[in-house]
Amino acid sequence: MAAGMQHPQVPHIHNEPAPPVPAAAPNPMYGLIHYEGAVGPHNFGNPLHYFAANPAPPAPPEHNYHQFNVQFQHRFEEEWMENEQIRDELLQRQAQETFHQQQIQQQFQQQKANRIHRQAQENLEAFYLQQQEAERRNRQDQEVHHIQQEEAERADRQAQDIQRAGQQAEEGQHCQEQRNRKQQERLKEALRKYDNPASQQQHEDDEERRRTQEQERRQQHDAEDDEYIN
Repeated sequence: MAAGMQHPQVPHIHNEPAPPVPAAAPNPMYGLIHYEGAVGPHNFGNPLHYFAANPAPPAPPEHNYHQFNVQFQHRFEEEWMENEQIRDELLQRQAQETFHQQQIQQQFQQQKANRIHRQAQENLEAFYLQQQEAERRNRQDQEVHHIQQEEAERADRQAQDIQRAGQQAEEGQHCQEQRNRKQQERLKEALRKYDNPASQQQHEDDEERRRTQEQERRQQHDAEDDEYIN
């Protein structure tokens, strides 16, 4: 390459890597060769034309940017697909972890709900048992109270029967004493009248009437005793 020549500037495409810059041609070991005179440089390629100028260097080959772009696009698509695959795997893994966490949370909530339901059932059963026990004790207390009341009523009736029997016995004894006293008085009167012969017939009539009255009074007394006892 002649001195002072530069490589053509390659425009840079956005979001694409810059193409590699071709390496510069090495300079001669002793630098550029110039003719020591006013004529011009030597023509080493054609020594016959001593004063002819060196031919122009060939133009550098144009870079094939299309192939580079195709390769870059292909590589970009491969990397994009790999990134999308990694992203999909991460999203899938995240979704699986989220679903797993939701399942664990649902299981925990279900277990908590089951535990609360069992506790409520146990509390309800305990309440029913307490209520049944209270009802059983109430029935037992009512039965004991009823038995005690019946026993008290029976004892009261028995005491009333004993009192009534005592009163009847006293009344019977009093009546018997009155009957005995009246009988003795009648007997004395009868003996006194019996001593009088004129009153013999009257005495017999009185005795018959007395026996009749005594029998009626005895029947009436027995009926009253039966009525008191019943």
